[in-house]
Amino acid sequence: MKIISGRFKGRTIAGYHLQGTRPTMDRVKESMFSMIQAKVPDSLILDLFAGSGSLGFEALSRGAKHCCFVDHNPKCIKQMKKTADLISCQDLCTFMLLDYQRALTVLKEQKLTFSLVFLDPPYEKKILPSILVRLREDALLANDGIVIVEMEENYFSCDVPGFIRIKEKKYGSKYVALFCLKSD
Repeated sequence: MKIISGRFKGRTIAGYHLQGTRPTMDRVKESMFSMIQAKVPDSLILDLFAGSGSLGFEALSRGAKHCCFVDHNPKCIKQMKKTADLISCQDLCTFMLLDYQRALTVLKEQKLTFSLVFLDPPYEKKILPSILVRLREDALLANDGIVIVEMEENYFSCDVPGFIRIKEKKYGSKYVALFCLKSD
């Protein structure tokens, strides 16, 4: 798997083969980034359930100022650190070896606010609505921020209080949906 655009274009991302990861296909990643390209430069990124970190590294390549990579799998964190070393972007990265709930608590305590949040949690756990609510309630998403969600077909049809689904696109059996906060 490679970074597809920006200053690290063509560089290899380690860890896409690790058990429990579902790397985003290049065509899906390219389409996803075309939907958010204006928001990426100088943004603070949260890549929750990062896996290989391909979305966060792609954002860094396209001009994001920093990415917080979160995964509970030590092998994933090790591979993401290896990728950061290979492309010399360690100073743009924070790695958190935590489950998502604990990571969100730590980020809230640090009073961080993210411009873009990538979510690709395990589909079977059905936790997306609760994560979105937590991002809003804990003020982890900037007022003009966007949450980019990868999900299975028909997985997530409910509305989430405080959010508007601004875009959705289907790729085979996967959906990518973009959410923003409702303005008061």
